[in-house]
Amino acid sequence: MISKLKKISEYTSRFYSDIFQFRKKYIGFLKKKADRSKNKSYRILFHKNNHHITHEMIICFKKNAVVPIHKHPSGRSESYHIVEGSMNVYFFKDDGKPTGYIELSDKNCFYYRLSLSKFHLLVPTSKYLVYHETITGPFIDKKDIIYPKWGKNFDNENKIKFFIKNNKNAIKKL
Repeated sequence: MISKLKKISEYTSRFYSDIFQFRKKYIGFLKKKADRSKNKSYRILFHKNNHHITHEMIICFKKNAVVPIHKHPSGRSESYHIVEGSMNVYFFKDDGKPTGYIELSDKNCFYYRLSLSKFHLLVPTSKYLVYHETITGPFIDKKDIIYPKWGKNFDNENKIKFFIKNNKNAIKKL
C-alpha cells in the first residue's frame, strides 16, 4: 500500500524517503495493522534512523491499548497532533502522585506540547486514536526514555481504568 515502507517490528514500520505525504487513505492501513497487533497499536516512523535529532511518527492506538508511563530526559520536547480520535494525557510527579490531565481530540484541542521532563500516561478514549508525534532525538539507549518504578501500577488496561475511576474527582483538568 505505502511504497518505501520497511517493517521494523510487529508494531512498527519506517518510511524511507525525503518527501512523504500522509493521505487519509493511510489511516485505514494503520487501523488494520493495529487490529492485528498484540499491543493494539501500529506506528510509521519518518526519521531515517534512531540517531536523528528529530523523531516523527504517525501512531495508531486502539482504545484499550496500554502505553507505559514514561518521561524523557531534560532538554527534550514532545508534541502530539491528533489526526483522528481522542485521548487523555495524565501527568504525574516523580513520586507517582497525579498532577492533572488534558483532553485531546480531532474535534477540539488537537495539539499538545510537553517541554519538560515529566511523567505522563496516554489513554486513548476513542475506538481508534491516530496522531502525529514529534519528539527530540536521538533515541539510542535506555537512558533516552525513563520508566518509573511505580509504573507497574499502570501496566494493564484494568489497572488504568481503576486509577481513572478512583481518581476522577481528584485529578484536575488542566
